[in-house]
Amino acid sequence: NRIAEDMLYSNSLGGWIAKRVHADGYATARINMTLGNPPKLVAELFVCTTGVCVDSVTIDGPLTLTPEEFADAGKDFQPTLNIAVTPAGVDGVTHPKCVACPVPVIPPELRIENFQGSSRLLVTVLWDGTPYDIFVVSPAGHGLDTLAIDAVLGWKFTPAHDAKGEPVSAQMELEIPFKIEGIPVKKVEKKPN
Repeated sequence: NRIAEDMLYSNSLGGWIAKRVHADGYATARINMTLGNPPKLVAELFVCTTGVCVDSVTIDGPLTLTPEEFADAGKDFQPTLNIAVTPAGVDGVTHPKCVACPVPVIPPELRIENFQGSSRLLVTVLWDGTPYDIFVVSPAGHGLDTLAIDAVLGWKFTPAHDAKGEPVSAQMELEIPFKIEGIPVKKVEKKPN
């Protein structure tokens, strides 16, 4: 669930592959674990039309694991980078600030369904203000995480600075909201010829 030099975010990759092989969709699966709850399998089926892939079916159910499987499943994915990065707000490191941040637009298909949500991302901003690595911390689903990642990759930041005032690469969490202002777009019915 991340974009980096060596690994692509699954929805982005799925949509890219579906487009290249002229497929009508693709499926993803992940295991979610929260403290005090049994692990859950979440599978999503994405349908691709007009160049946009939308989550059309989500299947979500508990998993039964052996104690060994449960212990192994509890090891969270730890993103690794080839560069030194400090968490923003730690040891005197300031937060990067976005100076050009166009908000992603909800696709018409989701506006019709009146879908709203947010995608929480862990973003690495390099010492020169370039967004470099993105990890999805809390997905919105419905293909919106891909839109959030694509938007943030195009943003311009002023970099974080260390306690000495030098620019440094830093990681920070961002929440990208997807909200529909006013009345949702209505379906337009085709008129007979």
